[in-house]
Amino acid sequence: VLSLLLHANTALLRRASRGDESTLQEFMAARDLLTVRCLVTSATESKSAGVDCSATISLTRWILASHPGLSTCLLRQGLQHLELEWLVNVIPEVMVGSSEYPDLLLDEATLNPVERLTVAESLVRMVVLYGHRDEYQ
Repeated sequence: VLSLLLHANTALLRRASRGDESTLQEFMAARDLLTVRCLVTSATESKSAGVDCSATISLTRWILASHPGLSTCLLRQGLQHLELEWLVNVIPEVMVGSSEYPDLLLDEATLNPVERLTVAESLVRMVVLYGHRDEYQ
């Protein structure tokens, strides 16, 4: 149902943006970032209850594959330990934007020192989790 609502919302956004592609992309990115945050939170809560939802996994993968920069935005906002662990272990698309991750730490213009520390901590956790995951596969 959520994917149908996202498609319908995209059509409404296209009409509302009146051909302004940058406005359309900005609206869609904001919507998709919020959607992914909600899906990740829901998935980690379900996972702690022993439930995996394949629809949540598929939709999260589809959104992150459609907008590779979203994983960078998630890192900038900060993720809980379980959320990051779930993303690394279940959603391989989170690594699609990995070439952009080191640039986040160098971007002093848009990140204050606290935000850079948050990103650095998330990146270190991702490297550890990703490496740990590969050891067992």
